Amino acid sequence: MAVHIANGLLVFVILKQFITNRWAVLVGVLFFLLHPIQVEAVAWVSEFRGLLAFFFSLISLYFYLKNQTKFLFLSLAFFVLAVLSKLSAVSLALFVLVINYFHYGFKLGKNIEKTLPYALIALMTVLIAYEVQSNYDLNTAQYNIAVWQRPFAWLDSIVFYFYKIIYPYHLSASYTLSPKFISAQWWFYPAALLPLGLGYWLWLRRKSQPLIVLAAALFVAGFFTTSGFVGFGFQRYSLVTDRYLYLAMIGVALFVATMLAKTDKKYWHGLVISVLIAFTTLSAFRQVPIWQTEGTLWSHAVNYEIAPNYAHESLGVYFDKKANALSAAGEYKQALAYFDKAIKLYPEYKIENLSTTIYNKGISFFATEKIPTSVREF
Repeated sequence: MAVHIANGLLVFVILKQFITNRWAVLVGVLFFLLHPIQVEAVAWVSEFRGLLAFFFSLISLYFYLKNQTKFLFLSLAFFVLAVLSKLSAVSLALFVLVINYFHYGFKLGKNIEKTLPYALIALMTVLIAYEVQSNYDLNTAQYNIAVWQRPFAWLDSIVFYFYKIIYPYHLSASYTLSPKFISAQWWFYPAALLPLGLGYWLWLRRKSQPLIVLAAALFVAGFFTTSGFVGFGFQRYSLVTDRYLYLAMIGVALFVATMLAKTDKKYWHGLVISVLIAFTTLSAFRQVPIWQTEGTLWSHAVNYEIAPNYAHESLGVYFDKKANALSAAGEYKQALAYFDKAIKLYPEYKIENLSTTIYNKGISFFATEKIPTSVREF
C-alpha cells in the first residue's frame, strides 16, 4: 500500500507537468489510487514487483519530463531498475514515444533520437526474458493466434478495459479470455470497430484537444506489451487481467484531470466526486475483502470463468493444500471432503495435479483403514 501511495504522489507530480490546476490533478490522482481495478495490483502480494517496477518507471518519467540532458542518465538508470523489477515496465519506452509526439510535438527523427535509449534497454530486456521464458513455448498454436489476428485481439482488449473502467463491478482475478478463445467468438472482429472509430475521432482532434488525445494514447501504451501483439506467459490463461492496467491508469487520471480543468461548472465537479466516492466504496467493501485469502479470492473468481481455467486450477490447489494439512493432522474425514472438491475443480489440462490429489486421497482412505477404496484411488 505504501508503494501505491508513493506512486500516486509521483503521478501527481507528473500530471502537474501538463495541467496547472492542482484541484483537477488531485482528483485525477485519486482516480488512479482508488479505482477498483487497481485493487488486484495492490492487494496481491506477489504483484509487489509490479508496484515496484512502476515506482521506478514513474521516477524515470519524472526525470525525463524535466527535458534536460543532465537528468537523462538518472531517468535511464531508474528505467533499468524498473525493467529488472518486472518486464512489463518496458511500456515506459512507449510512454516516452507518445509524450514526444503528442506533447512535445517532436518530428520523427527527433522522436526516434529521444526514444532510442529507452527502446534499446527495453529491447535487450525483452530478448533476455524471451530466452529465459522459452520453456513456456509461447508461440505454440495451442496458445497463440495468427499474426494478422493480433491487432484485433489488441483492439478487443481496449474495449474490455474501457468497459471495466466505466463499470468496475464484475472484476475478477481470472477472465479466461485467451487469444484462442476470443478469436473464435462472433464479436472478435466487430468489436474492433469501436476503438478504431474512437481513435479516428481523437486523431481529428489532436490539435484542438491535445491533452485528451495524449491521455488516450498513454492509456493504450500502458498495456500494449500485454495486449496480444507478442506472446507472453499468462496469455495461456487470459489476454486481459486487472493488474495489466496499473500503469495505463495514468492516462485515465490525465483524462479526468483535463476534463475537470476545462470546466468551472459545479455539477460536473459534483458528478466526478460522486463517481469517485462510489469507486472508493466499491473498492473498500467489495474488491478488497475478496483478496483476503486464497479461498475467498478463487471462490469468487471461478464464477467469472467462461471455461474451467486459471481460477479453477488455483482453487483446486488451495483445497488440495488444505486437505493435505488436515490429513497430516489426522482429520481424514474433512481431508477427504477437500480432496473431492479439488478433484472436481482441476481443469483437464492439469493432469499432474489431478493425479497427485487422487494419490493423496488414496493415502487418506488407507489411513482410515478403507483398504479397497484406497486401492481404487491408487
